[in-house]
Amino acid sequence: MSSPSQFEILTSEDTEVSSNPRSFDLFPRLPTELRLKIWHHALERRRIIKVDLWDRGSVEAFAGQQAGSTNSLRDPNTLKDQHYNVVVGGYQTFSKLFRVSRESRDAAMGFYRVHLPCWLTNGATKSIILKPGTLFFNPEYDILHIDTNEDEVVDFLHYLKTAHDPRHVGLRNLAISPEGIFHDISPPDLNPLFRASFVDILWQLHEVYFVHLQAINRYRSTRLKDADQRFRSSPIAPMALQFDRVEPDPRPIGEDFKLFNNLDPSGPVHEWHTFFDDYFGGRLPQAEYRVLCAYAVNITQVYTRQDAEEFLQWEIKSSRAPDRVPTAFGFWLFPLKNFDLSLGDEQEGPQESEEQWPGLALTKLP
Repeated sequence: MSSPSQFEILTSEDTEVSSNPRSFDLFPRLPTELRLKIWHHALERRRIIKVDLWDRGSVEAFAGQQAGSTNSLRDPNTLKDQHYNVVVGGYQTFSKLFRVSRESRDAAMGFYRVHLPCWLTNGATKSIILKPGTLFFNPEYDILHIDTNEDEVVDFLHYLKTAHDPRHVGLRNLAISPEGIFHDISPPDLNPLFRASFVDILWQLHEVYFVHLQAINRYRSTRLKDADQRFRSSPIAPMALQFDRVEPDPRPIGEDFKLFNNLDPSGPVHEWHTFFDDYFGGRLPQAEYRVLCAYAVNITQVYTRQDAEEFLQWEIKSSRAPDRVPTAFGFWLFPLKNFDLSLGDEQEGPQESEEQWPGLALTKLP
């Protein structure tokens, strides 16, 4: 289905070289070592995976409602001391290489070395249905977007490191919601084993993303008669997990930055700084810190490119003009230094300059 002329869609597929061959009949004849390198190259894709930590009672109640009884659903939790359930957005979490051949499956099992029992939701359908399953992920490539209102994050990270990762790394890349994840965590009061795992993971973090999803429309009415201010260059966050980074955003988005004044990541950033000030003397992990920003359309409605086109058709009908720039499906990545945050300060969006232009992460829409 081709895109209507009113808009242009930009995804990771649009940045790929179109001349790549779709088939290679001589692949089985290649040396095993070379085939394995090719499999691993195909697996080396970045993903951001949403992980929710639910209390066990909530999962049992939800699963019971959808199945009629909990007897037909196997609890994936295998640890007797685990008092929470891991719930993962299941769309695109299972690599196609698990199903190509035995060799590709072995390569995928090795690459995604962490095999985390969990409940999968929003998988092949758009319904919120819980299914017992396994999250296969790679701590070096994947980003876990952890969201919880409970104090279970320490337990989760401990078991992730000690029980599920054979290399005992657990997590290298963390995304944090505006509500934060530390809440009332006090390291001195933790079980010593859990505290050791928690602190080890914090100090080995490579990337930290402060997530800011906008719930407002991508266009705004103004006081001017028959005129709209449009902020249509904001990327749209779909269900897709895989993404490719483009540095910087190649689209002409400068005009929109004059309207972009409602991005304030100070909440989770302040929580992060306060936590390390209180317990580690202000010393921070030597990670790459970025603010992840996108327009939070009801993401459960954008699974495919066709879904994206239908959403944009609806959006154009709700406004008065076509897009000035291609609509990106993915998210922006701003370096945290763009916001010049200090404790107690609020920030009204990034400053406009070429040096502070955001990077663009484009997701893969089937």
